[in-house]
Amino acid sequence: MDGKPVDGRLRGARWSLWRIGWIVSPLVVLGTCLLVRVNWPADSATAAGKSKSGAVRQATATQTARSANVRTGRPAGPTAPKKLSVVAVVNQEPISREDLARECLLHYGHDVLESLINRTLILTSCRQRNIVITREQIDAEIERMAGKFSLGKDQWLKMLEKERGINPATYAQDIIWPTLALRELAKSQLSVTPQELEKAFESEFGPSVKVRLIALDRAEDARRVHAEALAKPEEFPALAKRYSKDANSASAYGLIQPIRRHSGDANLEQVAFALKEGEVSQIVKVGNLYVFLKCEEQIPPRSGVDRQKVEPLLVEAIKDQKLRQSVSGVFKQLQQQAEIVIAYGDPVKSKEMPGTAAVINGQSIRLLDLAEECIKRHGEDVLEGTIHRLLLDQWLRRRKMTVSKADLEAEIARAALSMNKVKENGEPDIAGWIDFLTESQNISREVYVRDEVWPSVALKKIVGDNVNVTQE
Repeated sequence: MDGKPVDGRLRGARWSLWRIGWIVSPLVVLGTCLLVRVNWPADSATAAGKSKSGAVRQATATQTARSANVRTGRPAGPTAPKKLSVVAVVNQEPISREDLARECLLHYGHDVLESLINRTLILTSCRQRNIVITREQIDAEIERMAGKFSLGKDQWLKMLEKERGINPATYAQDIIWPTLALRELAKSQLSVTPQELEKAFESEFGPSVKVRLIALDRAEDARRVHAEALAKPEEFPALAKRYSKDANSASAYGLIQPIRRHSGDANLEQVAFALKEGEVSQIVKVGNLYVFLKCEEQIPPRSGVDRQKVEPLLVEAIKDQKLRQSVSGVFKQLQQQAEIVIAYGDPVKSKEMPGTAAVINGQSIRLLDLAEECIKRHGEDVLEGTIHRLLLDQWLRRRKMTVSKADLEAEIARAALSMNKVKENGEPDIAGWIDFLTESQNISREVYVRDEVWPSVALKKIVGDNVNVTQE
């Protein structure tokens, strides 16, 4: 709306804390008596013997019916599951729904609020234009998406849930509905002209050129290597392997996918189609790179294509491409026309508007609704991580151990050193390390300390001297 030491919101910002689940198991073997009970509404309660994560999945799937109805514009259903105040009990110590909401907001509040604002803008615009997306349209779109991958609807939904963690309700409400709504809002921009259809047909089924490519980032280097290629065209693959800055094609000795009409840089296409087999092109500036080609083969158009059968597919492809291009424009227009005040995360505005996360054109998103949406989307993972963290905390308290601020700072310094974030004098650059994480991984210092640093220190204290490194 698919080998690095640190990546992707610190591996999702939750990975480090959630990963300690496998470390907790040895702690159980060491002698803990663990009792975890997950409490959910009666209609989604788990029978004895079912897994905790299964219970969480069932519970989160039935939450926030009101929010789902707001998204689709449908009235609320006759029954709404009762929300319990305690969502889990760990060794007789409860985890309240308020605790879970706080953790969910800490990790996902800003991202979820952004999606809620966008969804509110879309819904408001749809209502102003009397646009209603029906359940039948949603089902038909899911069928269409499944068909693209030669799968049935049920197979497609199961694959999404298993491989991407997207349950069918979330997929329908948070992905398919906005897509269809935006398509309706941008309908005037999605018409396909005969000229566009002709270009798409030529691009897909017309002639193409099989080439090798060398791309360099300095003009003088490009001229030098180009001269070598002109002198010895048979050495072009080796030159591409040795000098090209395009890593993917360089690993294949410069070979790239055949160049087609209307599919990329127009100047490069013109140069490619003018080449004869075995000929090396002139240097062409493409973005910040200096590129030249060697023609391997001029490939003729595909024969025997039934145009009547392929044109509907081409029209859909063009519309999909236009939709992707127009999404940002539609959002930008909606945002420019809207009055948006965000209180969540703003110390001043949150005091002025207590209990309010944001206001869009006078319509409020309550902090409570934001928390419930976070629980709906991420409650399962966050609850699992919260349970793991509580287990560690219980172990520390049982042994009268504490994690001090000095312990946390020392662990951050160790992490900075391990990632080679050091000052000129060789000392760990803690500020630089924190800045790197918060800026490049889009997480707060609080989340980093809570998810990465605190569990690491706690585990070290719990294990103590029980871990020995032998000479071997």
